[in-house]
Amino acid sequence: MDEKEWQKIVVMDDAGNEYVTRQEVAEVFFVPDTKNKKKKAPVFRYLAMREAMDVQCEFKDDGQISIFTSEYAEKKLHLEEMEKKICKIFGIVTNLNGTPLDIALHHRKRCGKIEQEHSRLIRDMAGGRFPSGRIGENAAWWCISMISLNLLKLFQRHTLRKGLETARIKILNARMFRIAVKLIESSRQLTVKIGNGHSLFKLISYAQKKIVELDEKLNSQGLRLGNQSLFH
Repeated sequence: MDEKEWQKIVVMDDAGNEYVTRQEVAEVFFVPDTKNKKKKAPVFRYLAMREAMDVQCEFKDDGQISIFTSEYAEKKLHLEEMEKKICKIFGIVTNLNGTPLDIALHHRKRCGKIEQEHSRLIRDMAGGRFPSGRIGENAAWWCISMISLNLLKLFQRHTLRKGLETARIKILNARMFRIAVKLIESSRQLTVKIGNGHSLFKLISYAQKKIVELDEKLNSQGLRLGNQSLFH
């Protein structure tokens, strides 16, 4: 690959200042050896990212001397010698349109999010505590955990105020879910009552109002389960 094809990755901090990182990105012309492919299958693009290491070794005619040139370090950090520099190599496979730089910036914004959601799934929703040694029961438990997480995130993003829209389940339990209320059952209906002097009365009233608005919006778009509303 020509050295001119590498593009510097420029990012912007919270103050709006741009700075150049040590990372570079370029599109790789790679043809996979997949034999079976559907006609409507997405067309994937292959990008390569490299990052120069802080400590560079001295290049000599008879080789190089550095702690990064050991066989273990090369396999662990995916180090490669490129243009007399020791670089870490990353790969991106995508079907997005745009320049390699735009795709790399999009990838950086999403970095670490999947780990956070996986932590919420196995810890907050008990997805990592399987109830049985049978595969079918554990699979059902895992599906219930994922549905619960999606419903919780839908509730947080569209009904709660700022500060609680990304809160973990422990904070929600302490501030909202585990509170004393009065339950009244009459005519096959269950009513929950909370005093207007309660510290969470405004928060619960706000969430209830947002749920009704979201329910009406989804119903207007035809998003219903049979004859029932999504929130009934």
